[in-house]
Amino acid sequence: MSVVHSRKVAFRHERDRAGLGHLNRPRRSEEKISGMQDTNLMCSYKLRAQHNLEVTPTSEKYWNPPSYGLASRLPPSKSAKTARGSVAYGDHVIPFESELEHRILLTLMARTDVADIQGQYPVLRFVDANGKTCKHTADFCVRFTDGYEVAVVVKMERKRADMLLLIERMKAYGTDGAVDDIRFLSEKNGSFEAAANARNVLWSRKWHDQNEIEQVLNLLKKLQGFFRFGDLLWGCGNMSARRVAIWRLIDQGILVSTTGEEITELTWLRKITA
Repeated sequence: MSVVHSRKVAFRHERDRAGLGHLNRPRRSEEKISGMQDTNLMCSYKLRAQHNLEVTPTSEKYWNPPSYGLASRLPPSKSAKTARGSVAYGDHVIPFESELEHRILLTLMARTDVADIQGQYPVLRFVDANGKTCKHTADFCVRFTDGYEVAVVVKMERKRADMLLLIERMKAYGTDGAVDDIRFLSEKNGSFEAAANARNVLWSRKWHDQNEIEQVLNLLKKLQGFFRFGDLLWGCGNMSARRVAIWRLIDQGILVSTTGEEITELTWLRKITA
């Protein structure tokens, strides 16, 4: 038995012991990959439509790939040491240079007080120990709903002292009004558990069903204290749609987990009353 299969079997046993054995039943075909497939979607080539040597705006007929926004540089697409990639956000794409940056980006995207995120921006200057003026490109630039902008520098926690010294030198040089503050984030801010929860939150924002949410809200009126995530899946017609609805309520702050762990069917939740 492989390690992956052993973990799946162990998780099934944990659900049985928690009284959530109904979650182990096979899903019906119409419940699988809910919100992540469209039978009417046709594959097409990425074509930047041009007319008279000018790029035409995106419309029902033409589609243009999104830009990289304000990014001052684009990291190489491949690296032997770190994971590279990009994430679509609004009308632009945000690049990342490592899995740590990817996890932190997901947690930032899942926040409700963030209005915009730009990758590889801005370019900040500082004076090093030898008196030479150098440049450093922030990994992300986050603009909050109140207009406050923060440049984010992402590195592993073991480099905290060096990065805090670098940030102090950049603040001493000045940002020319590009951002209001510069922050350092590490794996403490972008754990695997936080990133997993953020993925589900972002998923629920796009694919939730308001009718299913209303059914969960009616169910919550009958529950008191703490209850498991899986308890909200009893008797539902479409389990996948119910999961999305629960995650949407978690995103809205109506349901909370007090442990900070990765939320699964076994996680204890409680409702927040006004």
